[in-house]
Amino acid sequence: MDSLMAAKLIQAFEANKHRSPKIPYEVCDHVLLSTLNWRHEYMQKKNGHVEEFMPHFNGPYVIKHAFLETSSHLLDILSTLAKCQTFYATLLKPYNENNDKLASGNNTLCKWTGYGPENDLWCPTREMEDTEALDKWEALKAERDRQRRGDERV
Repeated sequence: MDSLMAAKLIQAFEANKHRSPKIPYEVCDHVLLSTLNWRHEYMQKKNGHVEEFMPHFNGPYVIKHAFLETSSHLLDILSTLAKCQTFYATLLKPYNENNDKLASGNNTLCKWTGYGPENDLWCPTREMEDTEALDKWEALKAERDRQRRGDERV
């Protein structure tokens, strides 16, 4: 009996390695929906093959209702897009809106000496141009690039 229980525990442990952690989605959360089962929407008319570069996720959609007992969620999705509006949690992915301030231009992650990662700050690179730390980093990066190319010039 003990060996049977041990085998079941090992089997559960190995199976759970490949499962993603459950994300507790709530009503009004924005999510992306997997296009895994929507391949028919991405068929090419000329040859009936699925497009090579189809998106992996579609959306964002808003969760209208969460059925926690079955891990399924009702999405605010047009009925013309999907025959069903309720999807299992494994087909969903949290939606993170782009931060336009970070996305525009070059930004540098500033880590402050003596402070933890919660105090790290993204700063525009133009504000960091006259700092000693950035000069050291750029010199180190240039040296590494030279070594990768096999360039011995200094």
